[in-house]
Amino acid sequence: MRHLIRISVLLMVCLASLLDVVPVLAIPSLPSSFYGIVKVNNANVADGTLIQALIDGQAFAAGRTQTYQGDSVYALDVPSDDTDTIIQDGGRDGDTIQFQIGGVVADQTGTWRSGTNVNLGLSASSAATLTAPEATLTPVPTQTAILVVELSPTSITPVQSSPTPANLTQPSPMPTARIQPSPTPISPVEAENGLSKNILIVAIIVIVVITSGLIFLAVRRKMSMVCKSK
Repeated sequence: MRHLIRISVLLMVCLASLLDVVPVLAIPSLPSSFYGIVKVNNANVADGTLIQALIDGQAFAAGRTQTYQGDSVYALDVPSDDTDTIIQDGGRDGDTIQFQIGGVVADQTGTWRSGTNVNLGLSASSAATLTAPEATLTPVPTQTAILVVELSPTSITPVQSSPTPANLTQPSPMPTARIQPSPTPISPVEAENGLSKNILIVAIIVIVVITSGLIFLAVRRKMSMVCKSK
């Protein structure tokens, strides 16, 4: 009986090790957001002026200014760093963020914090010319020339319509093909949850079968020993 208990415990340990094999997906952190008024030399900037957020000299976010209630404003979402990659591609908690207004460094800095939205006004004092906003060209529609032909009344010859043959049939409409809806893709999380459930069910079935077999063998052995003693 003790041998049976040891085997059951060993099977439970094997089951736990199988469940640990299932990989866990890393959930990316929320970005660190900033917004506010933009001033250079105490004056508004042109709409479309580039605002950049830099960490250690590398730009991770950029946006364009616009006028709101008489002030130049901006809004930026600085993404988080993906820890699964070697190269830093975003911010980390505590990183200092430097801002540029049209290529001019702003006097203010920010701190990267996941899931925050900070009101941070940007200002700078510089005699340098800001980088000009990108011009947005609106295509002008072209007008097609209309050809006008003047015809005299005597130049028009009536055209007699030809009779329609009796055996002329109208072409039958082409059948419309039905588009089958594509199956809904299964997300990786759902696939992994289904895999872990399947592994758990198979492991439980294996444990039940092996335990039942061991119990049957133990009972049979005990009965044989009782028969021999008689």
